[in-house]
Parts: sequence; structure tokens; C-alpha cells
Amino acid sequence: MHRSDKHKTHPLKFSVIKCSGEDSGHPVTELQYYTDNTKGWLSPRFCEYPQEIVLQLHHHCRISAIQVLSHESKIPNKLEIYISDGRNADTATLQWSRLGFFTLGDNEDTQWQARELKTVDVSGQIRFMKLRILGCHINRENMFNQVGLIALKVLGKKIIDNIRSLMP
Repeated sequence: MHRSDKHKTHPLKFSVIKCSGEDSGHPVTELQYYTDNTKGWLSPRFCEYPQEIVLQLHHHCRISAIQVLSHESKIPNKLEIYISDGRNADTATLQWSRLGFFTLGDNEDTQWQARELKTVDVSGQIRFMKLRILGCHINRENMFNQVGLIALKVLGKKIIDNIRSLMP
């Protein structure tokens, strides 16, 4: 193993286990993978805020960053990030720690043609992550007050990889 490989992070696999709601034709499961044909997730029309998306990583992991690719016109204005290690708990009784929040621009300067990719550095040992979307940017292209995410990536390392790297 190369020395640099020990500290390298990778996209982590996850499943979406809970979502406040979704627009027909744009299910939240679209966030579990990304291809050139991915349409992404949209909230329901005239949804109530906050909207929440809960992810379960396939392994316990040490995360280093998340990347969010927003919809070009159905843009969240503020997202909060929560994490849980999920140890000794079922999903109904998870204990959440708030890491913080980030904002996305209103995209008016591109006339709602471009998508914003936001990378947020985060740190923690987790099994679960919750994104809490507090509202949307109102614009002429978003008549139904929706929010949308085209892609979501969680970067880090499986914790078991760290344990194996310490073994002789």
C-alpha cells in the first residue's frame, strides 16, 4: 500500500432511508447514484419546510466532505447537516449531532441555467447523515416553491479500512 493511499478518501455508498417527500418522476433514490441521465430529486410542489433527507452509509465511515449539486432553478437556500454514528440504536431513536449549515446562491445571474456544486468539509465517524433543507429561493422558474438536488456525494473512508491498515 502506498503511503498516500492510507489517507485517500473515496465516494461512499449510501441508501436514502427517509425523505419528507418527492415529486413524481424525481424520486429521492436518484441521489444514490449519478450518471449523465440522472434527473435528481425534487421536493413535492408547495411542500412544507423543512424538507429532510436521511442517508444510511453502507459501512461505518470517517467522512471528510460532502458535495451537493443543486438544481438550476429549484434551489435550496439553506441546508443543515446532521450526523449520527448509529451505534446501539435503531433508526427511530438515532441521536443526531448538528455539524452546521451551508447556503446556495439564487442563480439569478445565470438566468437559472447553471447548477451550483458545493463542497463542504465535514468531519466525523458516522453511519447516518441527515440533510435538512430550510427553504427555497423564489424565482420565476420555480413557480411551485420546490427544491431539488441533482447529485449528492459523501466522501471519506470506511472505518474498517483504517483498522486493517494498522494490522501487521
